Amino acid sequence: ISIILQAYNKRNEITRSVRSIQNQSLKNIEIIIVDDFSSENATDVYNNLLDNDKRIRVFYHMKNSGVFKSRLDGFLYSNGQYILFVEPGDLLSDNYVLEDGYNLITKYNLDSVRFAFKIYKTIENNKYQISTHIYPEEDLKITYGKVLNDVQIFGYGSIWNRHIRANVITKGLDLIDQYILNAYKNLWEDLWWNNLVNRVSFSHLVVNRVGYIYYSPDEGQGKINISSEEEREKTIKEFIYSWLFTYQLTRADSKKKDTIDTLKKFNSPQNK
Repeated sequence: ISIILQAYNKRNEITRSVRSIQNQSLKNIEIIIVDDFSSENATDVYNNLLDNDKRIRVFYHMKNSGVFKSRLDGFLYSNGQYILFVEPGDLLSDNYVLEDGYNLITKYNLDSVRFAFKIYKTIENNKYQISTHIYPEEDLKITYGKVLNDVQIFGYGSIWNRHIRANVITKGLDLIDQYILNAYKNLWEDLWWNNLVNRVSFSHLVVNRVGYIYYSPDEGQGKINISSEEEREKTIKEFIYSWLFTYQLTRADSKKKDTIDTLKKFNSPQNK
């Protein structure tokens, strides 16, 4: 399994996340950290981790590129047959969840396995509001067939509590028109990763066991820095692209060309 972390200005939390992964009973893993041009210098943190665990690799972005691009690069650098994305600061719930997820996805030859999760939302001074996200009983079974916008199972929009077969991500990338991918790849929302994976995921399982602890980030965490009105307008336009991308995935293949033509018209010079 390849575990991929996008690191951006969370120097103190990176070690906590990595320790959670290192404590897992499953040891045949690699840990890939993509530093998204952090303003905080975390080199000493990375060096300490690298010195103590040869399974860790660190890559650096030369400019702030956002979570989607960071995860994509981490995936391209990975060697594992299965992928797990982890947010910096977040924890795997116990020392066996990685092994249990691996056993499920391999035993039943699944494309993905998703655990329930808890969210810790900061209230004040290290006090948290805790919520647990579980799934309806009728969904607790192996499901076969395309996953598009099944709100009950995949509607949370998160990609980080999910074991995914690596070739599913590869197939998803191959199916996306590159014009659309380039238009929205700098966005940070997990929803677009889910759309990419769901397009080609044909066997999946949800489990009502908490497998992931998500710490709600500070405002602006993990997003692209917006320093000018021009960049702000560009980001808004990319949001529109991403919604059109979602629409494109839910349409029949015969209609995909219409959506791509719409995007290109939208991005014509007179609309800039």
